Amino acid sequence: MDSIAGFTLLLRTLIGLALVCGLAYLILRYILPRMKIQTPQGELIRVVEKIHLDASQTLSVIDVCGKYYLITTSPNSSNLIAELDSKKVGEAEVEINQKMLHQREEKKEIWQNILSKFSNVLNKKD
Repeated sequence: MDSIAGFTLLLRTLIGLALVCGLAYLILRYILPRMKIQTPQGELIRVVEKIHLDASQTLSVIDVCGKYYLITTSPNSSNLIAELDSKKVGEAEVEINQKMLHQREEKKEIWQNILSKFSNVLNKKD
């Protein structure tokens, strides 16, 4: 009898561990990359966009007093690649913001449709 109880306890522990590992994987793989982590912004300097090229290098567009620069950074150095056309970067920012707003609206509509269908299914059962 004790061996069955021990086996059951071991099985429950392994299932719990698998669930925790699966949840950690989902968070690290899908949720964290989609989160926009805010970088500190000053009044005169802000990071417009940052892309990680590899584990130690980033490519960034920064705004310094209304002028835009493309830079690379690594643990040991920062390099200016180019000064960007302020008008074009501003237009690109507006376009990106509009696309993001449109995507949010589409996702909102999708979720509303899903919830509506789910609600209809629940109401039909009653």
